[in-house]
Amino acid sequence: MPDSIFEKIVSSVACWIENVSRKIDCHEQILLSLCQRVLELPLEKGSGSHFISNGVKTFSPVTSAINHPVGHITQALINLWFKHNPSDNELLPDTLKPSFQICVTQK
Repeated sequence: MPDSIFEKIVSSVACWIENVSRKIDCHEQILLSLCQRVLELPLEKGSGSHFISNGVKTFSPVTSAINHPVGHITQALINLWFKHNPSDNELLPDTLKPSFQICVTQK
């Protein structure tokens, strides 16, 4: 699928990936490839999640992060990781390390 089309549906794809990650028991590598493709897109920051409480409009950065495509992909990756029953102090499996390179701030 061309990137231009993929970018238009990325929010729906990211939600779908998160949901599938909870139940998948095969084709995990394909799902990881889709996760990587979403993470490589030049996505903009979300406009943010606002809600009204007691008549005051409030911004929720946590809700915004969770509902952003990258938030859905992050949750999907965590779901996949926990399917392997990691032990305390265990590092990320090699299959997941490339996806989390986006978090590395030092070179």
